Amino acid sequence: MTNQKIYYRKARDFGEIFGGTISYLKRNFKSLFGAILALAGPFFLLNSIASSFLLKFSFLRSAYSTNPMQMLNDMIGPLALVIFFSIIGSSVYNTVVNDHILLNDELPPDEKPSLSLIAKRFFSSYWRNLGVMFLMLFFGIIAYVVFALIIVGLVFLLKGIGFIGIFLMILMFMLLFFILFPIMLYIIVAIIFTSQRHKLSFFSATSRVFHYLKGNFWMTWLISFVGGMCTYILVIIAYLPVYILMMISFFSRANLNNLNSISNIQTEIPLYVTILTSIVSLLIICISSIYLVMMNFQCASNEEKKDGTSILEKIESI
Repeated sequence: MTNQKIYYRKARDFGEIFGGTISYLKRNFKSLFGAILALAGPFFLLNSIASSFLLKFSFLRSAYSTNPMQMLNDMIGPLALVIFFSIIGSSVYNTVVNDHILLNDELPPDEKPSLSLIAKRFFSSYWRNLGVMFLMLFFGIIAYVVFALIIVGLVFLLKGIGFIGIFLMILMFMLLFFILFPIMLYIIVAIIFTSQRHKLSFFSATSRVFHYLKGNFWMTWLISFVGGMCTYILVIIAYLPVYILMMISFFSRANLNNLNSISNIQTEIPLYVTILTSIVSLLIICISSIYLVMMNFQCASNEEKKDGTSILEKIESI
């Protein structure tokens, strides 16, 4: 029955995670995406506009600027806005999607989470999520620096071997990327969801996520990898019109009679490109919620597999 309520508290296998995600999105299409666009959409719109100004006043202008300090001054303002709206928008976005999933289980079977209900309980979860995201950003930067140092060290160790060393380094890097990246994405989503669901601190939520991941690592990795690839392909398809329009706009305004001077290419970004980019950015956050819902279902499934059958299954068995 397609209109049957989909509960997140259930132990699921590979196929049930994907089937449950699709069914959940179909049943809650308007309520979920409406809440995302209403509450998180404005921040992503502002981020898209700030990104356009960053491209216009920084990267394109600094491409042929001879003053390093002027380049830095051009970039600081728009870049700070992009980072600010990215963090705020992402925390609002995660809070809205997680609240929708949590509310869905709390409401009667014939009732769907509404925008008013999500907005009513929004701030009770938002500040915790914002703090969790800042802590994850801090530890993520540390992890990135450590990983970069390891890669640099490996380059120096293997450069004496020649071509074989380069090949082994690239192979090892690809293996690390494909194994670590999907599971790291899952861990980030799961920590935010677990913290919001159980009202836990960052460290308590992290400990719980790793505890439930033990014994479910490879299944979680597979679901995150496949779900992430599907979502990534959809994002690329959604962004294709922007790429095409930007290329057409760029070459149409280039002075083809004097290709030796890059300064003859205008750096103005047409308004219609900015508008299309803003619209597509809203579409992309809706597409990305597919992965978010899927990982939250997998997180709950890992808990149910460790703790026993789900609450609903226990009720049915009584």
